[in-house]
Amino acid sequence: MLTAMGVILVGIALLLFPLAYGLWTVRRWAWPLGVGLEGANILLALARLAGGRETIASALLTLMIAGTILYYLTLRPVRALFGRS
Repeated sequence: MLTAMGVILVGIALLLFPLAYGLWTVRRWAWPLGVGLEGANILLALARLAGGRETIASALLTLMIAGTILYYLTLRPVRALFGRS
C-alpha cells in the first residue's frame, strides 16, 4: 500500500511541471489537469489521514491549500480565461 501511494504521489509531482507551464501560458488543457490534480490531492490527503500516515494538522493544511486552489480554478472568470463555460 505504501509503495502504491508513493508511485501515485511521484506521478502527481511529475504532472505538476506541465501544469505549471500550462497555467502560466494559459493553455486550454491546463484547467482540467489542474482540477484533476487538486481533486486527486484532496483524495490522497484523506486516504493518508484515514490510513494513519499523516497528522491531522498536515492533512488539514493540505486540504485547505488544495481546496483553495480548486475553488479558485472553478471561479467563473478563471474558467472563462481557460475557455471553459
